[in-house]
Amino acid sequence: SYIDLESNPYWQLGKGANIERFSSFSDFAGNDAYVFSSYSEPADRESFIFKMMWYDFLHSITGKPSYNSEDHIIAEGDNRYSDEIKNLVRADLWQGALHGRSMTSLWDFSTHDYNNIYDTDSTNNYMFTTRPDVMETVAYTGMDLRKYSDLLEKFNTKARDVAILYSQSSQMHVKLDGTEINGGNNPGAEYLRQMFNAYKGAVFAGARVGFVSENEPEKLSDYRILIVPAAEHITDNALTEIQKFINNNGIVVLANNCFVYDEYHNKKTVSLSGTVKLNATGEEDYRLCVENLLKDDQIRVTVVDNATNELSKNVEWNYWTEDKKIYVSLMNYDDAENVSVFVNGEKLTHNRDLLSRRNVGESFVLNQFEPMLLETYLPS
Repeated sequence: SYIDLESNPYWQLGKGANIERFSSFSDFAGNDAYVFSSYSEPADRESFIFKMMWYDFLHSITGKPSYNSEDHIIAEGDNRYSDEIKNLVRADLWQGALHGRSMTSLWDFSTHDYNNIYDTDSTNNYMFTTRPDVMETVAYTGMDLRKYSDLLEKFNTKARDVAILYSQSSQMHVKLDGTEINGGNNPGAEYLRQMFNAYKGAVFAGARVGFVSENEPEKLSDYRILIVPAAEHITDNALTEIQKFINNNGIVVLANNCFVYDEYHNKKTVSLSGTVKLNATGEEDYRLCVENLLKDDQIRVTVVDNATNELSKNVEWNYWTEDKKIYVSLMNYDDAENVSVFVNGEKLTHNRDLLSRRNVGESFVLNQFEPMLLETYLPS
Protein backbone atom coordinates (compact mmCIF):
# COMPACT_ATOMS: atom_id res chain seq x y z
CA SER A 1 0.00 0.00 0.00
CA TYR A 2 1.08 3.59 -0.52
CA ILE A 3 -0.19 7.15 -0.42
CA ASP A 4 0.30 9.25 -3.56
CA LEU A 5 1.69 12.50 -2.16
CA GLU A 6 1.48 15.41 -4.57
CA SER A 7 4.36 16.60 -6.69
CA ASN A 8 5.34 19.74 -4.84
CA PRO A 9 6.92 19.89 -1.35
CA TYR A 10 5.61 23.44 -0.93
CA TRP A 11 2.05 22.25 -1.47
CA GLN A 12 2.41 19.24 0.80
CA LEU A 13 4.55 20.58 3.64
CA GLY A 14 3.18 24.10 3.61
CA LYS A 15 -0.41 22.96 3.86
CA GLY A 16 0.08 20.57 6.75
CA ALA A 17 0.68 17.13 5.25
CA ASN A 18 2.52 14.97 7.79
CA ILE A 19 4.80 12.82 5.66
CA GLU A 20 6.03 10.79 8.62
CA ARG A 21 2.55 9.75 9.72
CA PHE A 22 1.55 8.82 6.17
CA SER A 23 4.61 6.60 5.89
CA SER A 24 3.74 4.73 9.08
CA PHE A 25 0.95 2.83 7.30
CA SER A 26 2.32 2.62 3.74
CA ASP A 27 4.90 0.36 2.13
CA PHE A 28 6.27 2.97 -0.28
CA ALA A 29 6.91 6.69 -0.31
CA GLY A 30 4.35 7.39 -3.02
CA ASN A 31 4.31 10.58 -5.08
CA ASP A 32 3.45 12.01 -8.49
CA ALA A 33 6.39 14.34 -8.95
CA TYR A 34 6.82 15.68 -12.47
CA VAL A 35 9.04 17.77 -14.71
CA PHE A 36 8.42 18.34 -18.39
CA SER A 37 8.87 20.83 -21.19
CA SER A 38 5.88 22.64 -22.65
CA TYR A 39 5.16 25.73 -24.72
CA SER A 40 4.54 27.98 -21.75
CA GLU A 41 6.88 26.42 -19.21
CA PRO A 42 10.10 24.90 -20.60
CA ALA A 43 11.90 22.47 -18.34
CA ASP A 44 14.64 24.27 -16.48
CA ARG A 45 17.24 23.89 -13.77
CA GLU A 46 14.86 24.77 -10.93
CA SER A 47 11.99 22.46 -11.84
CA PHE A 48 14.28 19.48 -12.47
CA ILE A 49 16.27 19.77 -9.23
CA PHE A 50 13.00 20.37 -7.37
CA LYS A 51 11.75 16.95 -8.46
CA MET A 52 15.03 15.33 -7.37
CA MET A 53 14.74 17.01 -3.96
CA TRP A 54 11.26 15.56 -3.47
CA TYR A 55 12.59 12.05 -4.15
CA ASP A 56 15.47 12.56 -1.70
CA PHE A 57 13.17 14.07 0.90
CA LEU A 58 10.63 11.25 0.79
CA HIS A 59 13.27 8.52 0.81
CA SER A 60 15.22 10.15 3.67
CA ILE A 61 12.26 10.94 5.90
CA THR A 62 10.33 7.71 5.45
CA GLY A 63 13.21 5.27 4.96
CA LYS A 64 11.08 3.54 2.31
CA PRO A 65 11.43 3.12 -1.46
CA SER A 66 10.16 6.13 -3.39
CA TYR A 67 7.48 5.20 -5.93
CA ASN A 68 6.35 7.75 -8.51
CA SER A 69 2.95 6.31 -9.36
CA GLU A 70 1.94 9.16 -11.70
CA ASP A 71 5.10 10.23 -13.48
CA HIS A 72 4.14 12.91 -16.03
CA ILE A 73 7.05 13.01 -18.46
CA ILE A 74 5.36 14.99 -21.26
CA ALA A 75 2.92 17.88 -20.93
CA GLU A 76 -0.70 17.39 -21.93
CA GLY A 77 -1.43 18.80 -25.38
CA ASP A 78 2.21 19.22 -26.37
CA ASN A 79 2.32 18.28 -30.06
CA ARG A 80 5.98 19.12 -30.56
CA TYR A 81 8.13 16.20 -31.64
CA SER A 82 11.69 17.20 -30.86
CA ASP A 83 14.91 15.87 -29.39
CA GLU A 84 14.39 18.19 -26.42
CA ILE A 85 11.55 16.02 -25.14
CA LYS A 86 13.23 12.63 -25.50
CA ASN A 87 16.44 13.96 -23.93
CA LEU A 88 14.53 15.28 -20.93
CA VAL A 89 12.76 11.93 -20.51
CA ARG A 90 16.11 10.10 -20.42
CA ALA A 91 17.58 12.56 -17.93
CA ASP A 92 14.50 12.29 -15.71
CA LEU A 93 14.45 8.49 -15.62
CA TRP A 94 18.19 8.13 -15.07
CA GLN A 95 18.71 10.88 -12.52
CA GLY A 96 15.65 9.92 -10.49
CA ALA A 97 17.27 6.53 -9.87
CA LEU A 98 20.25 8.35 -8.33
CA HIS A 99 17.95 10.24 -5.95
CA GLY A 100 16.15 7.37 -4.27
CA ARG A 101 13.32 6.74 -6.74
CA SER A 102 12.98 2.97 -6.86
CA MET A 103 9.94 2.63 -9.15
CA THR A 104 7.96 4.75 -11.56
CA SER A 105 4.73 4.47 -13.55
CA LEU A 106 4.81 6.69 -16.64
CA TRP A 107 1.51 8.55 -16.93
CA ASP A 108 -0.32 8.28 -20.23
CA PHE A 109 -3.80 9.63 -20.94
CA SER A 110 -5.68 7.12 -23.02
CA THR A 111 -8.21 7.76 -25.77
CA HIS A 112 -10.87 5.59 -27.32
CA ASP A 113 -10.77 7.53 -30.58
CA TYR A 114 -7.74 5.84 -32.04
CA ASN A 115 -8.31 7.55 -35.40
CA ASN A 116 -7.56 10.91 -33.80
CA ILE A 117 -4.57 10.24 -31.56
CA TYR A 118 -2.57 12.77 -33.62
CA ASP A 119 -5.32 15.40 -33.47
CA THR A 120 -3.53 18.66 -32.62
CA ASP A 121 -6.62 19.89 -30.76
CA SER A 122 -6.63 16.90 -28.42
CA THR A 123 -4.87 16.77 -25.08
CA ASN A 124 -4.12 13.15 -25.91
CA ASN A 125 -1.70 14.00 -28.69
CA TYR A 126 1.15 14.32 -26.21
CA MET A 127 1.01 10.59 -25.41
CA PHE A 128 4.46 9.04 -25.34
CA THR A 129 3.00 5.94 -26.96
CA THR A 130 2.64 8.00 -30.17
CA ARG A 131 6.30 9.02 -30.04
CA PRO A 132 8.67 6.29 -31.30
CA ASP A 133 11.74 8.26 -30.23
CA VAL A 134 10.46 8.56 -26.64
CA MET A 135 9.42 4.90 -26.52
CA GLU A 136 12.90 3.93 -27.68
CA THR A 137 14.46 6.26 -25.09
CA VAL A 138 12.40 4.76 -22.27
CA ALA A 139 13.42 1.23 -23.31
CA TYR A 140 17.07 2.21 -23.80
CA THR A 141 17.24 3.96 -20.43
CA GLY A 142 15.53 1.05 -18.75
CA MET A 143 18.22 -1.28 -20.08
CA ASP A 144 20.93 1.07 -18.78
CA LEU A 145 19.27 1.17 -15.36
CA ARG A 146 19.22 -2.60 -15.31
CA LYS A 147 22.77 -2.96 -16.63
CA TYR A 148 24.21 -0.60 -14.02
CA SER A 149 21.82 -1.42 -11.19
CA ASP A 150 24.61 -2.68 -8.91
CA LEU A 151 26.52 0.55 -9.36
CA LEU A 152 23.39 2.67 -8.87
CA GLU A 153 22.72 0.85 -5.61
CA LYS A 154 26.24 1.72 -4.43
CA PHE A 155 25.68 5.38 -5.28
CA ASN A 156 22.40 5.34 -3.37
CA THR A 157 23.66 3.50 -0.29
CA LYS A 158 26.88 5.48 -0.03
CA ALA A 159 26.99 7.55 3.16
CA ARG A 160 25.55 11.01 2.58
CA ASP A 161 27.59 14.06 3.49
CA VAL A 162 24.95 16.64 4.32
CA ALA A 163 21.64 16.48 6.16
CA ILE A 164 19.08 19.26 5.97
CA LEU A 165 16.87 19.62 9.03
CA TYR A 166 13.19 19.06 8.36
CA SER A 167 11.41 20.95 11.12
CA GLN A 168 7.76 20.01 11.11
CA SER A 169 7.09 22.54 13.83
CA SER A 170 8.53 25.29 11.60
CA GLN A 171 6.44 24.37 8.57
CA MET A 172 3.31 24.04 10.73
CA HIS A 173 3.46 27.75 11.48
CA VAL A 174 3.08 28.76 7.84
CA LYS A 175 0.29 31.31 7.54
CA LEU A 176 -2.36 30.03 5.15
CA ASP A 177 -3.59 33.45 4.12
CA GLY A 178 -4.33 32.66 0.48
CA THR A 179 -0.89 33.63 -0.80
CA GLU A 180 1.43 31.17 -2.48
CA ILE A 181 3.45 29.17 0.02
CA ASN A 182 6.68 30.29 -1.62
CA GLY A 183 5.65 33.92 -1.55
CA GLY A 184 5.21 36.53 1.17
CA ASN A 185 7.40 37.07 4.21
CA ASN A 186 5.92 34.74 6.81
CA PRO A 187 8.45 32.56 8.67
CA GLY A 188 7.10 29.24 7.45
CA ALA A 189 7.38 30.17 3.80
CA GLU A 190 10.90 31.45 4.38
CA TYR A 191 11.84 28.14 5.99
CA LEU A 192 10.63 26.16 2.95
CA ARG A 193 12.37 28.52 0.53
CA GLN A 194 15.62 28.23 2.43
CA MET A 195 15.27 24.44 2.61
CA PHE A 196 15.24 24.35 -1.20
CA ASN A 197 18.17 26.82 -1.41
CA ALA A 198 20.18 24.70 1.03
CA TYR A 199 19.48 21.56 -1.00
CA LYS A 200 20.55 23.15 -4.28
CA GLY A 201 23.64 24.71 -2.75
CA ALA A 202 24.81 21.43 -1.22
CA VAL A 203 24.09 19.40 -4.38
CA PHE A 204 26.03 21.80 -6.60
CA ALA A 205 28.95 21.71 -4.17
CA GLY A 206 29.30 18.00 -4.89
CA ALA A 207 27.63 16.72 -1.71
CA ARG A 208 25.30 13.78 -1.27
CA VAL A 209 22.27 15.28 0.46
CA GLY A 210 19.54 13.83 2.66
CA PHE A 211 17.02 15.09 5.22
CA VAL A 212 16.65 14.46 8.94
CA SER A 213 13.40 15.13 10.76
CA GLU A 214 13.32 16.87 14.13
CA ASN A 215 11.14 13.91 15.18
CA GLU A 216 13.99 11.45 14.52
CA PRO A 217 17.12 13.47 15.31
CA GLU A 218 19.07 10.33 16.23
CA LYS A 219 19.50 9.77 12.47
CA LEU A 220 22.03 12.61 12.49
CA SER A 221 24.71 10.02 13.26
CA ASP A 222 24.50 8.97 9.59
CA TYR A 223 25.82 12.36 8.43
CA ARG A 224 28.81 14.65 8.84
CA ILE A 225 27.15 18.03 8.31
CA LEU A 226 23.74 19.36 9.34
CA ILE A 227 22.26 22.46 7.71
CA VAL A 228 19.45 24.22 9.56
CA PRO A 229 17.78 26.48 6.97
CA ALA A 230 16.00 29.27 8.86
CA ALA A 231 14.04 26.87 11.07
CA GLU A 232 12.60 29.15 13.73
CA HIS A 233 10.84 26.34 15.64
CA ILE A 234 12.41 23.27 17.24
CA THR A 235 11.61 20.63 19.84
CA ASP A 236 13.69 20.25 23.01
CA ASN A 237 14.55 16.66 22.13
CA ALA A 238 15.88 17.67 18.71
CA LEU A 239 18.03 20.37 20.30
CA THR A 240 19.53 17.85 22.70
CA GLU A 241 20.39 15.48 19.84
CA ILE A 242 21.87 18.30 17.76
CA GLN A 243 24.22 19.21 20.62
CA LYS A 244 25.21 15.52 20.91
CA PHE A 245 25.93 15.54 17.18
CA ILE A 246 28.22 18.55 17.63
CA ASN A 247 29.96 16.91 20.59
CA ASN A 248 30.68 13.89 18.35
CA ASN A 249 32.47 16.11 15.81
CA GLY A 250 29.43 16.81 13.65
CA ILE A 251 29.25 20.20 11.93
CA VAL A 252 26.08 22.26 12.28
CA VAL A 253 25.38 25.23 10.00
CA LEU A 254 22.73 27.62 11.31
CA ALA A 255 21.39 29.71 8.44
CA ASN A 256 19.69 32.97 9.35
CA ASN A 257 17.23 33.04 12.25
CA CYS A 258 17.06 29.61 13.88
CA PHE A 259 15.50 28.10 17.02
CA VAL A 260 13.59 31.13 18.30
CA TYR A 261 10.49 29.18 19.41
CA ASP A 262 9.52 25.73 20.59
CA GLU A 263 6.98 23.67 18.64
CA TYR A 264 4.11 25.52 20.38
CA HIS A 265 5.43 28.93 19.29
CA ASN A 266 6.66 29.79 22.78
CA LYS A 267 9.76 31.98 22.86
CA LYS A 268 12.92 30.19 23.91
CA THR A 269 16.59 30.97 24.43
CA VAL A 270 18.97 28.50 22.79
CA SER A 271 22.70 28.22 23.29
CA LEU A 272 24.41 25.68 21.04
CA SER A 273 28.19 25.51 21.16
CA GLY A 274 30.36 24.90 18.11
CA THR A 275 28.01 25.93 15.29
CA VAL A 276 28.76 27.67 11.99
CA LYS A 277 26.64 30.80 11.49
CA LEU A 278 25.58 31.57 7.92
CA ASN A 279 23.78 34.63 6.62
CA ALA A 280 22.09 33.04 3.61
CA THR A 281 20.10 34.94 1.03
CA GLY A 282 20.12 32.25 -1.62
CA GLU A 283 21.57 29.06 -3.05
CA GLU A 284 25.05 30.45 -3.67
CA ASP A 285 25.67 31.15 0.02
CA TYR A 286 24.95 27.53 0.89
CA ARG A 287 27.05 26.26 -2.02
CA LEU A 288 30.14 28.21 -0.96
CA CYS A 289 29.68 27.14 2.66
CA VAL A 290 29.42 23.42 1.84
CA GLU A 291 32.24 23.63 -0.69
CA ASN A 292 34.49 25.03 2.03
CA LEU A 293 33.47 22.31 4.50
CA LEU A 294 34.22 19.52 1.99
CA LYS A 295 37.48 20.86 0.56
CA ASP A 296 39.73 18.75 2.83
CA ASP A 297 38.01 15.41 2.20
CA GLN A 298 40.38 12.48 1.68
CA ILE A 299 38.90 12.04 -1.80
CA ARG A 300 37.57 15.31 -3.14
CA VAL A 301 35.99 15.16 -6.59
CA THR A 302 35.24 18.45 -8.34
CA VAL A 303 33.87 19.49 -11.73
CA VAL A 304 35.38 22.61 -13.28
CA ASP A 305 33.76 24.80 -15.92
CA ASN A 306 36.67 25.34 -18.33
CA ALA A 307 35.24 28.67 -19.51
CA THR A 308 35.61 30.20 -16.05
CA ASN A 309 38.18 27.83 -14.51
CA GLU A 310 35.90 27.66 -11.47
CA LEU A 311 33.68 24.92 -10.06
CA SER A 312 30.56 24.47 -12.12
CA LYS A 313 27.45 25.93 -10.51
CA ASN A 314 25.03 23.89 -12.60
CA VAL A 315 26.48 20.36 -12.68
CA GLU A 316 25.60 17.73 -10.09
CA TRP A 317 28.24 15.08 -9.54
CA ASN A 318 28.71 12.06 -7.33
CA TYR A 319 31.30 9.33 -7.31
CA TRP A 320 32.08 5.77 -6.27
CA THR A 321 35.53 4.16 -6.00
CA GLU A 322 36.23 0.46 -6.48
CA ASP A 323 39.34 -1.59 -7.42
CA LYS A 324 41.49 1.46 -8.26
CA LYS A 325 38.71 2.79 -10.48
CA ILE A 326 36.45 5.76 -9.98
CA TYR A 327 32.94 6.16 -11.36
CA VAL A 328 31.55 9.70 -11.59
CA SER A 329 27.91 10.47 -12.36
CA LEU A 330 27.33 13.85 -14.00
CA MET A 331 24.22 15.84 -14.82
CA ASN A 332 24.16 19.39 -16.17
CA TYR A 333 20.97 21.26 -15.29
CA ASP A 334 21.60 24.37 -17.40
CA ASP A 335 23.27 25.50 -20.63
CA ALA A 336 26.02 23.36 -22.15
CA GLU A 337 29.43 23.59 -20.47
CA ASN A 338 32.90 22.38 -21.39
CA VAL A 339 34.06 20.69 -18.19
CA SER A 340 36.87 18.67 -16.65
CA VAL A 341 36.76 16.38 -13.61
CA PHE A 342 39.41 16.51 -10.89
CA VAL A 343 40.28 14.21 -7.99
CA ASN A 344 42.21 15.97 -5.23
CA GLY A 345 43.26 18.62 -7.72
CA GLU A 346 44.46 16.18 -10.40
CA LYS A 347 42.59 16.15 -13.70
CA LEU A 348 41.09 12.86 -14.84
CA THR A 349 42.30 12.21 -18.38
CA HIS A 350 41.23 8.82 -19.76
CA ASN A 351 37.49 9.08 -19.23
CA ARG A 352 34.92 6.77 -20.78
CA ASP A 353 31.22 7.54 -20.62
CA LEU A 354 29.45 4.25 -19.97
CA LEU A 355 26.05 5.63 -21.01
CA SER A 356 27.03 6.86 -24.49
CA ARG A 357 29.70 4.15 -24.88
CA ARG A 358 32.37 6.62 -25.94
CA ASN A 359 35.70 7.99 -24.76
CA VAL A 360 35.39 11.66 -23.83
CA GLY A 361 38.94 12.61 -22.85
CA GLU A 362 40.01 15.08 -20.19
CA SER A 363 37.80 17.98 -21.36
CA PHE A 364 34.35 17.45 -22.81
CA VAL A 365 31.05 19.19 -23.45
CA LEU A 366 28.23 18.35 -21.05
CA ASN A 367 24.89 19.34 -22.56
CA GLN A 368 21.82 20.31 -20.57
CA PHE A 369 20.00 17.27 -19.15
CA GLU A 370 22.59 14.86 -20.58
CA PRO A 371 23.47 12.21 -17.99
CA MET A 372 26.98 10.80 -17.99
CA LEU A 373 28.55 7.97 -16.05
CA LEU A 374 32.33 8.23 -16.31
CA GLU A 375 34.66 5.33 -15.68
CA THR A 376 38.40 5.83 -15.26
CA TYR A 377 41.32 4.97 -13.00
CA LEU A 378 42.03 6.85 -9.77
CA PRO A 379 45.12 9.07 -9.94
CA SER A 380 48.18 7.46 -8.37
